[in-house]
Amino acid sequence: MKPRLKISIAALLSALVFSLPLFASNNSAETDTSQQRAVIHFADLGGIKNWRALGNDAIEIESRSGDWYHVEFWNHCYGLRSANSIAFVTEPNGDLDRYSSIYVGRGESCQFRTFERMDVTEDQTQN
Repeated sequence: MKPRLKISIAALLSALVFSLPLFASNNSAETDTSQQRAVIHFADLGGIKNWRALGNDAIEIESRSGDWYHVEFWNHCYGLRSANSIAFVTEPNGDLDRYSSIYVGRGESCQFRTFERMDVTEDQTQN
């Protein structure tokens, strides 16, 4: 084997050995429930039970299972505060998540910036 090729293989192997810790996964981070993706499955098929506007900047959405989600928008969602109805724009698979949006009034599209599951007690849902 040529000396140049031996040095190249040795350099490659040492680079791989020293980079292995970079690819190691942290199991505790993967199982942390607070880091799981918030989503309402089958939102387009009746997965949304209720919603309430929080001014023109945010809404809270209740799923059919009773879980509440807090949503903030990228921009002001004009007309949301006084809207009687809104249209949810889901992902192609029917999920409602942080990449979704709503339509308000005359086609005002409001893109979600955040979509987070809320820890809500019974007293808070009575409002």
